[in-house]
Amino acid sequence: MSYIYKRVKDNIAHYKLIENREKICLAISGGADSMAMAHILRHIFPPHKIVFCGIHIDMGFGNGNLNKMRDFLKNLDITLNVKTLNISKEIEKSDNPPCFICSFRRRELIFKFSDEKGIKKVAFAHTENDVAETLLMNIVYHSEIGTILPAQPLFKGYMKIIRPLYNISKVDIMSYVINNRIPFFENPCPYKEDSKRMEIRKWIEELTNGKKQLLNNIAHSVRNIKKDFIPGKNT
Repeated sequence: MSYIYKRVKDNIAHYKLIENREKICLAISGGADSMAMAHILRHIFPPHKIVFCGIHIDMGFGNGNLNKMRDFLKNLDITLNVKTLNISKEIEKSDNPPCFICSFRRRELIFKFSDEKGIKKVAFAHTENDVAETLLMNIVYHSEIGTILPAQPLFKGYMKIIRPLYNISKVDIMSYVINNRIPFFENPCPYKEDSKRMEIRKWIEELTNGKKQLLNNIAHSVRNIKKDFIPGKNT
């Protein structure tokens, strides 16, 4: 799987995501993407070069896999920190969609934890699939063209999100996970099948029919905008 290491290294170098001696917070959900991210980054950066600190947000839906996650990360010299929310009560009291509430509160805790530890970079395991999904979600639901970035400053540059797997497909991630016998765990969220992202994900799966090149074309389209064929605000 050396090509995955090369692509992640290229991504890190091109966007200057990680530099030697930095301390990076890894957002660990327990899914295949985040567990693979931890394994890949530790393969690229040994402990004497980069300190990785894992953070997992237990949303209160029941997660019996925390010890397995801790043990796996411990073998990579990564400590897993866990923060707990009872998000169900907040969802019941709010008119906002469950995924919006969950995402907002989860990130709030991740950034707060990182700030308390003096860490200014948080790595999320978003893949090329997430880039394509976000692009189409914004087009379909918000009438705008935009997607997630490989490096995204927050709070006027005080903190930064980095996405080392930005140019890697979920198909490649699953192959990596299987080949390296990396444990991963299903998302226990009871609302996951009802989200707008899941609707878009299923739509992309039908559209691309498993062809990675078609997914790649969608994700890379934002880098290839034909401005002469885009109407302005007054057109």
